[in-house]
Amino acid sequence: MGVRRPRKGRRKERGRVPLAAVCVVECAQVSSPAAAGSDSSTASGPPSTGSAGGSAPAGHAYQVGYREDGQEYTLYLIAPKDLDRQDWIRAIRAGGERRSALERRWSGAEAAL
Repeated sequence: MGVRRPRKGRRKERGRVPLAAVCVVECAQVSSPAAAGSDSSTASGPPSTGSAGGSAPAGHAYQVGYREDGQEYTLYLIAPKDLDRQDWIRAIRAGGERRSALERRWSGAEAAL
């Protein structure tokens, strides 16, 4: 059995957010501090992770808010197309709704015992 190496240009996974920890998923507006007319020390919102010029990354942004160990975090993600962004938002929300429905059914079945 051979070891599978990641293709050049692909990044390693940096972590996972459990679906149960997600509390909000929505479209986001990401811009560089220069575009907002402020310097980086007073800029609010997501950090700029674009090129060396400090511009916002190209694409369609959305944010995932989640809780972990009592702390709240916001993860900013970029989709290449608006349709992809809408699909991701819909899928994450649907996964959360299915999980909630299963938890309600399980707690109901447990109470019947």
